[in-house]
Amino acid sequence: MKCCVCGNETLKFFSAELMKKYQVDYHLCPNCNYLQLQDLSHLQEAYETSINKTDVGLLARNYRFAEQLAPFFYFSGRTGGRFLDYGGGYGVFTRLMRDIGFDFYSNDPYTENIFSQKFSSELQGDFSAITALELFEHLSNPMDVISLLLEHTDLIAIGTNLLESCIKKDFCNWSYLGLDHGQHIGFFSIHTMKFIAKKFNLHCCSDGKYLTLLSKKKIFPFAALQIKLRHRFSVFFLEYVKFRMKSKISSDYELMK
Repeated sequence: MKCCVCGNETLKFFSAELMKKYQVDYHLCPNCNYLQLQDLSHLQEAYETSINKTDVGLLARNYRFAEQLAPFFYFSGRTGGRFLDYGGGYGVFTRLMRDIGFDFYSNDPYTENIFSQKFSSELQGDFSAITALELFEHLSNPMDVISLLLEHTDLIAIGTNLLESCIKKDFCNWSYLGLDHGQHIGFFSIHTMKFIAKKFNLHCCSDGKYLTLLSKKKIFPFAALQIKLRHRFSVFFLEYVKFRMKSKISSDYELMK
């Protein structure tokens, strides 16, 4: 089968049991190191609910991304303008970033925006940055989506577990495959992200495991450090950003009344 990222022929890498009933094959691209599921016939069943019931790390994950991205945006001078969380789910990340002071909006046609109601937006106009957190592992057309997002921003933040995050490279037992729910169909590596950056003539910055930035502009070294710290010290920078920014909690409350 063809690779969804580079179009190269892929090779069967391993097999697994999906959703306790389907025997499936995972193929690895020898060119860009993208891992993808071969057969997608189960997806209608997998998406009976848009967010699977075993996603117990949803809140912790969103807070971790906020710890990294809020300081990054601040130290790269991206404090003004509109931001969009594409595939924003329940609106958790949008609410967290608005609480800090960033003018964030959520976009997700498949999931109700619970936590940032009235702060949804279509993919129209320009955005200071677009985040796509826990989205790209669900896509069968990642290159098309990146191309679309680049029409509206010069910076995309992609949050997805990279192959490098798999402990001991035991991919058959990697929890991020989502074998219980079947919604994850494509998996990136650092090499994949660098391939994509080169394809679109972008700068690439990654924490090496979970978060990758693709930017049309060169990324300031100190801002990049906020990503590469992998949130070990970013909580301290986050508190500084909260002190310097004006939270939108009060103004959003007035809008919601």
